[in-house]
Order: sequence, then structure tokens, then C-alpha cells
Amino acid sequence: MNEVFRHKLPIMKIFIYGAVIFHLGYYFIAWIFLFRSPFLKYNDFTVFYIADRIARSQQFTQLFNYDLQLTLFEKLVSDEQNLLPYDQVFQAMMPEHPPFYVPLYALFAQDNYYTAYILYSCFILFLLIICAMIIYQFLTTSGWGKQNAVLASLCAICFYPATIILIKGHDMIYVLLGFLLWMTGLLIPNEKRAGIGLALGAIAPQVSGIIALPLIASRRKAAVWFCITCGVQVLYSLILIGIQGVKDFIELFRVFMQGQDYITNQFNMFNFLGIIRRSFPELNHQTASLLSWISAFIMVGWMCWYWWKKGIHITAADIGLTVLIGLFFAPHLHFHSLSLLILPWLALAIQWGYRGDLGQVASLLFITISSLLMLFGDLVPDPWRFSIAYLIMGIMAFSLTISIKSRKQQKL
Repeated sequence: MNEVFRHKLPIMKIFIYGAVIFHLGYYFIAWIFLFRSPFLKYNDFTVFYIADRIARSQQFTQLFNYDLQLTLFEKLVSDEQNLLPYDQVFQAMMPEHPPFYVPLYALFAQDNYYTAYILYSCFILFLLIICAMIIYQFLTTSGWGKQNAVLASLCAICFYPATIILIKGHDMIYVLLGFLLWMTGLLIPNEKRAGIGLALGAIAPQVSGIIALPLIASRRKAAVWFCITCGVQVLYSLILIGIQGVKDFIELFRVFMQGQDYITNQFNMFNFLGIIRRSFPELNHQTASLLSWISAFIMVGWMCWYWWKKGIHITAADIGLTVLIGLFFAPHLHFHSLSLLILPWLALAIQWGYRGDLGQVASLLFITISSLLMLFGDLVPDPWRFSIAYLIMGIMAFSLTISIKSRKQQKL
């Protein structure tokens, strides 16, 4: 059977290259369409742009002044027609963000909104290329051929949820970069790199927080670097925004935590909370959130025990499964966060890569088809997009679990 598939490897690679070209063309058209659309100003980038404008005027203590943010937003979209009040539209965009990245954003906050969007898109593309280089370097050191590793890197940055980060101008790119550094750092091993990488992902604490505790339970050196880096980020943020800025941030966070469904948008989440809301729509969002947090705490406890038990023997499959669990039980998870599925796919790529060229191409087919399905799911009514995402996560979880169990049996 393997020989039959080996003869079809060139055809498979042609399909993968064709899919990469299709993805790139589609993303370019989607970016141009959004750039020319009035909906651009309701994109995630707008939240960062407003914060950048505040920072650029050296008003760092006002970064989380909600009234000031709302005023700037109203000026920005004053020429557009809103179906909802300005405050509801702006709250739905969730204008809170760790302050330690804002000075970096401010470099792109030009007076012209469209110029700023172009510059920031180029910067995100640059970071995506760095992510691709990390993947390429890691795969080649794991036994992959250079040609397949290049193709894998292209497939990774063309993964639909990852490119949505670019189109929307979202800060999830820092989380993806940080998590790649964390994963590769644990496996090289380079625990300093792992700890610092995970801390860079602290911009999404709903995911990084779940993963940080198992790390602390098993890898002390990496945990120390994680805590040091987080401490530096917190200290820098305090110096930057001051006491008043901290109060504004807490108040802003409180408003969102007590907000309505149009703010948190739980029905459109791709996690356990999203399943609860869509399965039991009569539940209010506070009760659903409580159930989600309880399940998250239970899974964190289990992962801490599992990582503590395995210690330095944590494998790529363990890391991939941990990321999947962290994503599924994260209290807040929207589509762009699914870009982190690149990590469990990378774990699968390593495991399947041991089977030679056939296994490597199989892993490339998996991420290519997954990306195409997610793209398709985003163009059709909602039930499909959620079902496709859960199916892909389920296949990844099953494959990684089988890999972990087979490794245990080999040791016995």
C-alpha cells in the first residue's frame, strides 16, 4: 500500500503547491477587498490604531480611558453609517490590550488610517515569515528534508486562521510567534527560549495562562524565565500607564466581563463555552462562563499533574495535546486564535515525519486540506464552520493521543 502512495507523491506535492498558490491569491484579494470596504474601520486593527494614536501623542496614562477611546472612534467612523450606537459597536471590538506592546504599535500609527493599516499589515507579514523560519529550522533539525520543510513553512503561514490575523490586523501574531518559540524551546531544548516565548504570548492570557501552570509544574528553569519576562512586562506597563492607567484598565476589564452577549460574542466561540451557548441558548452568559471556568480549572489541574509526572520527558505530542486542550477549554476563543492549531500540527508533522517522505507529505496534506475546509466553512452558514473546526481539532487530538500511547508501549 505504501508503494502505491509513493508513486503518487509528486501528484500530492503538486496539489499542495497549487493549494498554497490558491491561498495566497485568495488572501491578497480578500485584503484588497477589505481595504476598499467601509467595514475596514470596524476591523480589529481599529482598536490598536486608536491606542497607538493616544500613545503617539505621549498620553500613555490615558491608554485605557474608555471615554477618550470612544471619542476617537466616533471621529474615525463619523462618515460611516452605524446600525448600533457607537458605544455598542466599539465595545464589541473589545478595546483592551496589554500596554507593553503599544509603543511598538505606535510606530505604525500614521495620521492616515489607511497608511497605518498598510504598514501594520506589512509588519504582521514580516512576523509570519519569522514564524515560517522557526518552523523550517525546527523541521530540518528533526529530520525533514529541506524541500519538504520549505513547503511545510509555506503551508503553515498560509493556514487560514493565521492569515486572518494579517487581514484583520490582530495582535494574535505575537501569541503565535511566542508559542512557537515556547514549543521549539522545550524540544531543542532551550528553556530560556521556551520561558520567554510563552511570556510573549501573555497578550492572550486566556490561553497562555492555562499552559503556563503546567510549565511551572514541570520545567523550573523555563518557568523562571517565564516569570521574569512577565514581571518585566508588568513593571514596564506600570511605568508606562501609571496608577490611573491601571485603574482604567481594571474598570475597562470589569465592564467587558459584565457586558452583554454582543460584547463577548460567546455564540461565535470555537471552544467549550461556544458549545454550551449554542447547545443551551436559554442559559445566560454569566452561567455559561462559570461552567467554562470550572471546566478550565479542572483541565489545568489535570495538565499540571501530567506535566509534573513526565518532567523533562515531555514530547512534541504532549505539547501539541496540551495546546489543543488549552484552546478548547480557554474561557475566550475566537477564530483567529485557531492559528495556534499550527502547534499541534507541528507535533504531528514531527511524528509522521519519522516515516520518511510519505509521512511528511501526509502531514502537509493534512494542514492544507484543514485550511481549505476552514476557508470553505467561513463562507457558508455557521454550523459548518464550527463543525469543521471541531472535526480538525478532534482528529489532531486523536492522532496525538495514539502517538503518546504507542510511545508508552514501545518503552514497555
